[in-house]
Amino acid sequence: MAENLENNSLAWWEDYFGGKWEANHGREQTRHFMERMIGAFSEPVRRSLMSQPLSILDWGCAFGDGADVLASSFPQATVAGYDFSARAIAAAGRAYPQLRFVLAGRDPLEAPYDAVFCSNCLEHFADPLPVATEQIRLARLCYALLVPYKEIVRCEYHRVTLTDESFPDVIESFRKVYQTRVAVEPQHWPGEQLLVMYGSARFIEMVNGLAGDSH
Repeated sequence: MAENLENNSLAWWEDYFGGKWEANHGREQTRHFMERMIGAFSEPVRRSLMSQPLSILDWGCAFGDGADVLASSFPQATVAGYDFSARAIAAAGRAYPQLRFVLAGRDPLEAPYDAVFCSNCLEHFADPLPVATEQIRLARLCYALLVPYKEIVRCEYHRVTLTDESFPDVIESFRKVYQTRVAVEPQHWPGEQLLVMYGSARFIEMVNGLAGDSH
């Protein structure tokens, strides 16, 4: 039974994705968070991502709704979703057969991807920085994360409260491009979210060049 499963374990998530995910509007929440994440990108970042056919990975894709938002937002891109739940990956493949979904431990990751996005996953780890580091190692150009911001009364499924100081200026060779708080609809989350984007030297040069062109 679910109450006997270790919180956030693979077995717990498989059980949660078996019915509670949709009952708790997880699909709508996932879509909303990804839309707000992309909407909070600066115009030069958005133009950089749209200027060429990129490969994009949605890390922790659940039922694929965020990956679908990415594919719609960046129509030149090749989008893949990644998750460690077989039940989630199967549901994502049924919902969005035009996209590729990768099951951790079974399917090969075609890394590096040009961009890696991670929405509302890192708060489930007691120490999210090593996880973010592994995600950045999958990216060629940029990495963006979205997490609950200053979660004072923490959700029972979350293991850490994340603030402005949670993510360093540099991870591996990637530098923080910007960090900002993002407003979301209260029915999806009772508070703000924190968006952090990192970029390689090449990506930062692309963004700065487009920012200069806009003046």
